Amino acid sequence: MTATGDLSGLRVVVTRAIDQGAPLVAAVVAAGGTPVVLPLLELRDPVDGLQELSDALRRLQPQDWLAVTSPNGARRVLGAGPPEPRSRLAVIAAGTASVFLDAGWAPDLVPADPSSAGMVEAFPPPEEAARVLIAQGDAARPTLAEGLRKAGWPVDTVIAYENVQPDHDADVVALAAESDVVVFASPSAVDRHVGLVGFTPVHAVCIGAVTAASAESHGFRVITASAPTTAALMDAIRSVGS
Repeated sequence: MTATGDLSGLRVVVTRAIDQGAPLVAAVVAAGGTPVVLPLLELRDPVDGLQELSDALRRLQPQDWLAVTSPNGARRVLGAGPPEPRSRLAVIAAGTASVFLDAGWAPDLVPADPSSAGMVEAFPPPEEAARVLIAQGDAARPTLAEGLRKAGWPVDTVIAYENVQPDHDADVVALAAESDVVVFASPSAVDRHVGLVGFTPVHAVCIGAVTAASAESHGFRVITASAPTTAALMDAIRSVGS
């Protein structure tokens, strides 16, 4: 790879869901690299559709907080019908905020540290007659809910989407095992990659500190992207050969 950022000869495993990973796949190809498309998750609505989420949203009052931890959760909140009148809204990062902003709902809280721990730290003190509803995926870690409960908030959680592992072609898995870089967006993706491909001591480009810590625990050489964007991921991938 040259100093100009050409990815010629570099094989990059993209583990995000196909629709989410498509921009990165296109960017790798445009830069001369070879993407290996190995989606380690597929997002589906819960078994009941969005009924439980819709019911939980309708129970929210203006003084309550709705906490949403991903753009996927944000899209399903909007699909289920946001509460009217709207509650206060906390989102974990700019990507989640943008989904709501596009729908005309400005978040009241976006933590400087885009993590569950960062949201707990940024949350205001508990208020009488107010509670928090967390809309999240079924594989979400309990960090946010436990942290807010310890801070004194009454907290309910609702599953906004399910995260399942797709079937994979054996030839694609073999290519992934021989790649130079693997891109991870969640700790569950790290675990699934190790379980499916096995550990290979390649570079792991990660979104977020929690994902990076998970990859490091498995022995990957970790580079954490500066932001959860295609441009930032490409910068991190280019740094592998710099």
